[in-house]
Amino acid sequence: MLLRNVLEKIGITRGKLQWLLSGPVVSNWFMAPYLTQQQRRSFVHTGDPIRFGTINLAIEHLTKDRIAGSVAECGVYRGVLSKFIHERLPDRQLFLFDTFQGFDGRDSHSASDTRFRDTSVEQVLRRIGDTNNVTVRKGFFPETAAGLENERFAFVMIDFDKYEPTLAALEFFYLRTTPGGFIFVHDYTSPESDWACSRALNSFLAGKPEKPIAIPDAWGTALFRKV
Repeated sequence: MLLRNVLEKIGITRGKLQWLLSGPVVSNWFMAPYLTQQQRRSFVHTGDPIRFGTINLAIEHLTKDRIAGSVAECGVYRGVLSKFIHERLPDRQLFLFDTFQGFDGRDSHSASDTRFRDTSVEQVLRRIGDTNNVTVRKGFFPETAAGLENERFAFVMIDFDKYEPTLAALEFFYLRTTPGGFIFVHDYTSPESDWACSRALNSFLAGKPEKPIAIPDAWGTALFRKV
């Protein structure tokens, strides 16, 4: 405990310590035949290289396979992933869905959950920088999807944490995702909110040709490619 206090006082958090100890080692092998050393370091520096690396590969497949459609991120928080995606797909419309005020009380397991309130639309847009083709949809999902019924999507990231909005996002975006497009669901292997995201995705895909593929990133993402 004493060492932890000392490290925190000099600005070294647990995440920074993990990077100092493991970052240089991981940077030497992560996607080694595929990325330059500088690129590998940038992915490791995100703190979740498996997640960001997988998303990067999916985006490259979209471009290579010429999969048409817009991009959606559901659950933006401070816009770290938003910036990452937009930098790689600047010519595609990026829709950002979030309350920007934390969880909505209408969702289960949210009454005492005060996370993700320390953000704002302005903070996210400042982080992204170039906001051409970026559209913010602030509020409660699926209400914020109104007017997008005729939109088509190539890449969807769902990171709502709770059961109801995750299921609502799957129901909305699945029908509007171009064949060959990707849908990611974060927290799939997380027990949070009674395995909310796992329950939502498993129940939604029951009887459909797509099956979830889990990846070993932080908090456990699952993804599938639209048939």
